[in-house]
Amino acid sequence: MRNLETIIAFTVYREYFKNRGMFTLLDITNKVNSEFGVCYRHSQVREIAREYVEESFVKNGVYVVTSIIVNTPKGKAAANLYHPLGTNPNDYVNVSQVVVDQGTSVPATQAAPAPPAAVSVARDSNAIPVNTRDSDGALTIPKAVLVKAGLVCDTVDVINHPNSITIQLGTLREVNDDFRVSYTTLAASNLDDKFTLYLSVYTDKIVITR
Repeated sequence: MRNLETIIAFTVYREYFKNRGMFTLLDITNKVNSEFGVCYRHSQVREIAREYVEESFVKNGVYVVTSIIVNTPKGKAAANLYHPLGTNPNDYVNVSQVVVDQGTSVPATQAAPAPPAAVSVARDSNAIPVNTRDSDGALTIPKAVLVKAGLVCDTVDVINHPNSITIQLGTLREVNDDFRVSYTTLAASNLDDKFTLYLSVYTDKIVITR
């Protein structure tokens, strides 16, 4: 197995620099884990990736850094977007809505983040229908979906709302593969097997609705 520094360098060059792609450090973490079948936490990748990108591409003026605002389960947060010199950061599109410094909303495949836990969460228009359950009534979320949400190789909390459940970055359960939500947990949010369930995938969270 190549060491992490080599994997990061290879990933950045092949997936982003070679194609003049835009990316955040979280994008690098997700790409490393999905492409190499490994399970690094974002905290392990972040600083190594930042040093490599800034030394190799930013200092020589090939790439520039623009601060953007991203939506997370804890609210809006700042993130650095790395993009080729002369490109428009507004062209960056990820799996959830991203708002850049200038206040321009970037087109997105999902709606805005879910409300706080006490409020029922509505299903967004791009939610993925799930028609099958495990034999015990549990719901298994595939690893590929978890990767899109940036939840693999990290710990999450499962939060019950009225008629919905949010799986978001937290401290209670570690995610390394497919993720099972028990029948008891589903039933506590009125998501028992009488209903077809839907998965809404955002940055740093997944919302289960009916």
